[in-house]
Order: sequence, then C-alpha cells, then structure tokens
Amino acid sequence: MLKLNQQVRIQVDDVFIQYHIFDVNQPIMVTFSPYSEPITDEQITSGKSAWGFNFFAKRQLNVVAFNQIGKNNIFESQIFEVFLVDFGKQLTLFPSRIGYGASLGGFALALYAEVLRLDRALLLMPVSTFNQSIAPWEPKTFPHSRGIGLDASGCKIPLTIIYDPLSVPDKLHKERFGSCVKVLTITGVGHRIPRALLNLGMLSSVVLEYRQGDINSDDFYQRTRKRRNLSYYFKHIRIVNTGKMTNKRLMVIYRHKLVYHLKNIDINPKKISTKLKVSVSKKVIRLLKIFRLQP
Repeated sequence: MLKLNQQVRIQVDDVFIQYHIFDVNQPIMVTFSPYSEPITDEQITSGKSAWGFNFFAKRQLNVVAFNQIGKNNIFESQIFEVFLVDFGKQLTLFPSRIGYGASLGGFALALYAEVLRLDRALLLMPVSTFNQSIAPWEPKTFPHSRGIGLDASGCKIPLTIIYDPLSVPDKLHKERFGSCVKVLTITGVGHRIPRALLNLGMLSSVVLEYRQGDINSDDFYQRTRKRRNLSYYFKHIRIVNTGKMTNKRLMVIYRHKLVYHLKNIDINPKKISTKLKVSVSKKVIRLLKIFRLQP
C-alpha cells in the first residue's frame, strides 16, 4: 500500500523509486529520468533524489519518480515490470495520473503507460524504441539488450510531445507515436529540449501548465523566440542546415550570433583561451608522436 504524507524511497532491481503523497484528491505526477541522468547506489545511499522528484515535492504536488540505476539502463527489468502491475493499481486512488519525462524517460512513460494507468503525458524529445533494426537512426541503440523487443510507439494515451524538428532522430521517433495529440517545437536546439526550456526560463511554467490541463501554444512560441540568446542554438542550426539554407537566412543567423557574442564578450575570451590551450596541447602531442616514429 502507498504510504501517505511522507517521503518514500525504495529500490526495485535496478530502478530507484521515490514518491510523496500530499493529497489523494489531487493528480499525481509520474516521472521517468532521461538517459543522461542515471543514479548510482552511492548517490541513493547519500540521499540524492530521483530526477523530477524535488520539482514537484517542493511545491507539495503528488509525485512518484522513477530513476534508472547505472548507465545503459533503459528500464527494461522484468522484476520492475512485474512490480509496476500492482503499483499501477494503487495509483487509481488519484483522480488523474499525469506522466512527464524526457528522452529515455519519454520512452519508459509511453512503454508503461497502460500498466501505470496514466491518463496523459508530456514527453520531451522521447525515444520510441532502442531496437536497432527498427530505429537504425537512433544513436543510443542496444542490440545486446532485452530492450530490442521493447517498442513504446504503441502507447494509447494522449501524448503532448516537444521536440526539435531539425533533429532527425527526434523527428523520426516523434512520427512513430500514433497517440500524439499535440506537438510543440523548438527549432535549432537539438536533443536539448529540457536544457533549452530551462535556459529560456520556461521549464517550470510549461510543466506546471501541462499539469493543470494544456500548454498555451501561442505563448509557448512567443517565448521560445528568445532561443537566439542560447549559444548552442547557433551551432546546431548551422550544422543541420549546411547546404540547405539561403544566404539571406544564413546572414540573419550570423547577425544574431554576432549580437550574442558581443553581449557575452566578457566570458568569450575565457572560452577562446581554453580552446587554444587544448588545441596547442593536441598538436604538441601529435608532433611528439611523429618525432618518436622517425629513425
């Protein structure tokens, strides 16, 4: 049985679970961590929280957070899957169950949506499968894993997906989700949607707005126009559009990039200095190897 009005930390096989129930008459948020946020046994012992837990718990909102333990863990444990059958039944106590996850977290939410009795979910650049034969374009595939048989694209609950349409893997994954009822895009940031929303000061409001019902599209797109103030936006937009962009569009991007660098000129010299040191170091090592090979 779920324990109420207290923080609970448990481990099921290679998955760390943390939840807090504040009010059973309110919705519960169900989160799964992204691929880049594994947790270790040492971190669990030291009290580190699962990805997404603190965001909701500090606002006294019901939350259950699932975090993979160790790298290359894609929530594929059969023991964990069996555990979710009974755990999902207990979640029917709440008036609604709302999912929130990014990348791998989106995959896990869509995969286990039915067993967790989810009503809907917000997925940020979700992965639909790690099966290399189905998604050879996905850079994080595990042909040696049981995960080759797991495909989340058959998810039936309504999904809201946020992604960058210029990121080919993310675009192809998004197209595989048949139950996607709403799409929001942030062009030019790549597989960095949570980071971009955070840097734009939007992540909290977008997630909380979705919890309340829906995300206002007009407001979302108006606020994401400020992505031109993100350094990685210029790098990614130029790489993915090589040979495809008009000179006029290219000039617009370079103009905004110049403005960005001028505004941040105080930090740029430090970056340049660091890059030069690394570059010189690599060249010195290369020359030393060459001279050693000479008779």
